Parts: sequence; structure tokens; C-alpha cells
Amino acid sequence: MKFYILLICLLTLPSWKLSAQEADYKVNFEKGLKAYQNKDYNLSVKFFEQSLSTELKSAEAYNNLGLAYYNSADVGRAILNFERALRIRPTYSAARKNLKAAEQYIDTKIKRNSGFWLFSGLFTLSMMMSSFAWSMIFFLLLFASAAAFLVWYLKLNDKLSFMGLRLGIIFIVLAIFPLGFARSAAREQFDKNLAIVTAVRVGVRTAPGLDGEDIIVLSSGVKATIQEEMGDWYKIRLENAVVGWIPAKTLEKI
Repeated sequence: MKFYILLICLLTLPSWKLSAQEADYKVNFEKGLKAYQNKDYNLSVKFFEQSLSTELKSAEAYNNLGLAYYNSADVGRAILNFERALRIRPTYSAARKNLKAAEQYIDTKIKRNSGFWLFSGLFTLSMMMSSFAWSMIFFLLLFASAAAFLVWYLKLNDKLSFMGLRLGIIFIVLAIFPLGFARSAAREQFDKNLAIVTAVRVGVRTAPGLDGEDIIVLSSGVKATIQEEMGDWYKIRLENAVVGWIPAKTLEKI
């Protein structure tokens, strides 16, 4: 009997822990909202940070934290938290709108090195849905292509056979796009090496340490990919393909 009681306690322990975390999350989230409505943005930041300190994470909390930082004139951390909200929910239109607004205040403009304006437009399109959604569209087009080729293979009549062949080819070509979009969206959603500069200004150097020369000076909010770590320094790659070293404390991973 004691064994079964102990087993039941062990099985219900995670639910008790989760329930306590949900209560803490809700209390701090509500306090954060109230502080934000009272325009006490520093206090709002504190409560939203506390709501996110548990295992529970929500796109709403990250978005609201981003807004609190935005109104505190901390562009870097505002962008960081809007990006984190979009990682949880890529289709979160409010967070994407807020991110776009905050990016207007980045002093250092880094243009994506896409090589052609069309690629930049395609990248923007890929961010409109999650990698999972794009993958589903890819598989639907693949299935439609297989069905069309089956109609062509059965050769029920010349007209249907020709239409099946043509539609099969069209669906195969169209499937290339959501496959590429899924890959691009997955990188933005799951790449743990993407980071945002949170320092007001910081120089990207040719080598780690003060002996390196500045390549470019970045402002708060710039996105970078971390390629290597050496002591207190990160080797980063910017969206315009510039590579250099930056102090680790001057940026945070998304």
C-alpha cells in the first residue's frame, strides 16, 4: 500500500509543479500588463521577465516584454524579444509588426546579401508561415503531383493523359518553392546561433581582443550569426556577409 501511495505521489508531482508555475506565470504576466498600462515600463519589464523565468514560455509574454523594452528605448532587447515571440509562433502578426517598427530605429543598417532583389522578397515571404506549414504545403503539392502522374500513367484517354502529365510537372516545379521556404523559416525558427546585439554601440574586429582593428561599428538591434567562440569573444557573420569578432557580453542569443 505504501508503495502505491508513493507511486501516485511521484506521478502527480510534475502536475503540481506545472500548476505552481502556471500560477506564477499568470500573476507576473498580469502585473506586467498593469505596470505597462500605467506606463511604468521598467517595472513591466521586471514582471514579464519573471513570468518567463519558469519553464512556461509564451509568445504573448515575449511580445509584451519587447513592447516594454521598446518604450524604455532599449531597441536591442525589444527586437530580441519580438524575435523570441516569433520563434514560438511564426504567424504572430502583432509581434512581426512590432519587430518591423523596432527595426526602423536600428542605426546601423545591414542589408541582407541576397545577390538579387527577388531573393530578398522570397525571404520575406518565407517568414510569413512556420517551417511546418511550408512543409505541409510541399507534401500536398507532392501528393497532387503523384496523383496527376498516376492519371497520365493510366492513359484513360489522350486528353486526360496530357492534362495529368502537364499538371504533374507544374506541381513538381511549384513544390520547390515551399521546400525552400520551409528551410529558410526553419533556420530563423530553430537556429540557436542567431543573436541580437544588445549593446548601444560595439565594433566588429578582425581578431578577438583589443588588438584587432574595427571592421564595422554596430548599433543595438543588429542580427548576427555566431560562428565560433573564443574566451569572451564571438566570431559572428552579419547578414551582409561581413565576418568578425565581437565581445560575447554585447549580444544575446535569440
